[in-house]
Amino acid sequence: RTQRKPLSDGVYIKGFIEGTPVMFTTDTGATCTVISDKIYNNIPEGQRPVLEQSSNLSGPGGTQLNVWGKALFKLKLGDLYLEKVLFVAEIQDEALLGVDILQKGEHGPADILLSKNTIILEKHEIPCIQIGNENFVRKVIAADDFVIPAQSEAVIDVFI
Repeated sequence: RTQRKPLSDGVYIKGFIEGTPVMFTTDTGATCTVISDKIYNNIPEGQRPVLEQSSNLSGPGGTQLNVWGKALFKLKLGDLYLEKVLFVAEIQDEALLGVDILQKGEHGPADILLSKNTIILEKHEIPCIQIGNENFVRKVIAADDFVIPAQSEAVIDVFI
């Protein structure tokens, strides 16, 4: 097994795919759940689902991902067991937990409770790990209206 890279700022869930330990990055911007080719190759050969062809996937900024295929995988998140179609692609993270799981569950969308380090998914409380951004948020009221496009940031001058 290769050594795990340090985690970037984000929200993570420890889990398993086909019995192989995985650190899922919760990604509300990902339309589907994607596992890395490295994790796929770490699944023992007898347990590794056979991939079928899939459509192309776009990564951040619209870049095309190198997709290996898709298959039905067994997942374990906390004490929740799922079987879902996942895509295998060449990505940096071990796995991206997308909105196909976070929003489209049988019991409705997941509740992400960062104040409790918990994600409630399919009526199961799943511990999550927050990395970075430990600063407290301050409420700022702007005198003007600003439109900030999706997937972007803006710096607004304020007077305190």
